[in-house]
Amino acid sequence: QANAAPAPGLLETLTYLWTRRSFRHLSLAAALHSVVWYASGAFNNAFLQRSHDLSVAQAGYWISVLSAMAGLGTFFGGYACDKLSTVYNDRRFYLWVPGLATLLCVPFQFLAYLSPTLTMTLPSFVGLMFMAAVFFGPSFAMTQALATVRMRSVATSLLLFIQTLIGNGLGPAATGYISDWLVPSLQRDSLRYALVIIGVVNLWAAVHYALASRALRQDLADTEALSVR
Repeated sequence: QANAAPAPGLLETLTYLWTRRSFRHLSLAAALHSVVWYASGAFNNAFLQRSHDLSVAQAGYWISVLSAMAGLGTFFGGYACDKLSTVYNDRRFYLWVPGLATLLCVPFQFLAYLSPTLTMTLPSFVGLMFMAAVFFGPSFAMTQALATVRMRSVATSLLLFIQTLIGNGLGPAATGYISDWLVPSLQRDSLRYALVIIGVVNLWAAVHYALASRALRQDLADTEALSVR
């Protein structure tokens, strides 16, 4: 329509979303989880070569298999949240499910990176990659639900920006620094333990998913009230 109001800009959308406590915690949860996600993406290939003596081709093959598992995790995360929130009429499942999956990443990380043989490492990686990808769909779905209709495309971009800026900005760099710091004492195993240490950030991320869920219902109600005006 010619008289339609212009879509809200970036600053207006950010200001609006930042007043929503659930979005603040959700964006921090996704960003912190992405610290581990991007660290793993940057170093898993090198880890398999260094700690399990795989060739470049062999490590690349298993990374591609694990990427497929992440795709399944993304699908499952969205499906599970849709199903559970419908059955129980509670959209907090959109935060509880990724929060639980993020928490479950931690024991899988310990098993994947500390197991001495591939027979234990690879199945643990399957579980890790599946759980690590669960957050994608629910996080973006709730970001759009918390935004007003005309803000939704910018809101999605904002979450992606925050997630990438913190996750990709800190994850690989911090892991590389920790690995270098551990070289004198752990030699070839320095990367193994650096990935374990950075993985503990997922505990912090899970806390923010839980905190976001506490404010979600009120924030969604406030957004829906604005949408019907």
